[in-house]
Parts: sequence; structure tokens; C-alpha cells
Amino acid sequence: MEEMELITIRSIRRCIAEGYRYWRTHLKTTFQNTITRLLAASALFSTSLTTFLKGSEWYIPTLLLVLAMVAVYILSQKTFAITGELDTIRKGKKLRKRHLGSYFSFCLLVRTASWTSFTLLCVPLLILIRAFAANQDNIEMGDGDALSTTYWLLVGSTTFVTAFLMLLVRTWQTYAAMFLYGTMVAKDTMRKA
Repeated sequence: MEEMELITIRSIRRCIAEGYRYWRTHLKTTFQNTITRLLAASALFSTSLTTFLKGSEWYIPTLLLVLAMVAVYILSQKTFAITGELDTIRKGKKLRKRHLGSYFSFCLLVRTASWTSFTLLCVPLLILIRAFAANQDNIEMGDGDALSTTYWLLVGSTTFVTAFLMLLVRTWQTYAAMFLYGTMVAKDTMRKA
């Protein structure tokens, strides 16, 4: 990994741009270091949705979803660790309350970009869920179940791929946050001086 200067004052837009540049430059390294966590979280999300749609007891998909969220948290910690800047990141995380406005603006911008990409990536999955809902309506009207094993394989694989891509994009958000934390540390250091 290249030497980077985290502790410098940047605008929120610049933090996001630098995070994206860093993510794009180090995508192969990021992918290699996080592949097992990406696969685990994607598999857990996929299994959770499939078991929920199949009508399992409520606690099974809920437990799988909680495990998936834990895997996502571990993924973000691993992504921070890849950079080797953990001290700066820890200092920046402690300063979030003091720089709440910057952090809120950053989260708003990143979440907007995230939800836009999520919406675009989820179109195939939404179509499959709509097909499930239509099948349920037909069953309530007296028709038989029209969903085959192929449908469930398609739902599982589509959910897996969608979750995998979204989590991979999420690593960019983690890098952007890393630059924001460096900015918070720089502003706090300047304020104390």
C-alpha cells in the first residue's frame, strides 16, 4: 500500500473523493484481504432472506440477519486494518461527537450514494420478490404453488450476488470515513495549537 497522508484538513466532498480514489487504486488488495468476510456476510444475507420467504420460524432468519450484520461489522474493521492507519482512525472515531455536523453531513452524502447504488443493484431481486408476492396472492385465491426449486436457487443466488456487490462497494465508504477521521484529527490538532 502507498504511503498516505490522512491527517490533513479536507472538505467532506474531498474525503469522499479521496476514499473512492484509494478504493479504486487498491481494489485488488482490498478484495484479496476481505474476500472471506464478503462471502460469509453475503451467504448469511442470502440464507436469511430465503428462509424468511420460505416461511421459516421468525427467529431463524432473524438470527441469520444478526450474524450477517456482525460479519459486516467485522468486514469494516478488517477494511480499516488494511490501511495500517488504525491509530488515526481510533482518534477520529473518538472525535465524532465534537465534529457531529461534519460527520452527519458525511453520513448523509454517503448514504444517499449507497441507497442509489443499492436501488439499482436490487432491481432483479425486487422483481423476484414481487413474483413471490404474486404467487402468494394466487395461493390465497386457490391456485397451487407455482414456485419451483429453480426459483429458490435464483432468489438465493441473486441475493448473494447483490449482497456481495453492495458489501464490496461498502468498503469504499469505509475508506472515505478513514479520510474523514483524519480530517477530524487534523482540525482538533489545529484547534489545540
